[in-house]
Amino acid sequence: MDFQVTIEIDTEFRCEDLGGRTRVSQRAIVHGRGFTKVMFALLGWVFNRSNCKALDNELECLKNFCEARPEV
Repeated sequence: MDFQVTIEIDTEFRCEDLGGRTRVSQRAIVHGRGFTKVMFALLGWVFNRSNCKALDNELECLKNFCEARPEV
């Protein structure tokens, strides 16, 4: 049995100047195709919660990396 998951993701990043600091935010919309669309309809709230937590962790790591000062 061949099982394939097909999704399409629209992603937007925004950078906001905070007077010497930068706020980066991301907005993503995931569209399922075929069977995946049915899974999203039934379990979308589960995926949404776990993906938000993962995204928060990724953006925190990106922030720490960007704000780190190189050692001389």
